[in-house]
Amino acid sequence: MRTLKPAKRTARGERAGGRSRRARSTAAALAAFIASALAVLAAAPADAPVADAASRGDLEAVRGLLQRGVDVQTAQADCMTALHWAAMRSD
Repeated sequence: MRTLKPAKRTARGERAGGRSRRARSTAAALAAFIASALAVLAAAPADAPVADAASRGDLEAVRGLLQRGVDVQTAQADCMTALHWAAMRSD
């Protein structure tokens, strides 16, 4: 029967040739953050016509879109909404 030898350890108690527990947990946290950021960006709507018109200052287009029932809260890819643009432009 073969006996298993304990893994060699460094002076800090880490496995020889392996990453420390802190490095592994940091890498896992970074991977989770990147995955969640990509999910948020992928879920962002590609089309925000009211915000686009508001960013251009085209009030007639904004009125027309609102009369047709287009969602005013739809954000652009950078998370700007029509309300943000109206506030920035003092409209």
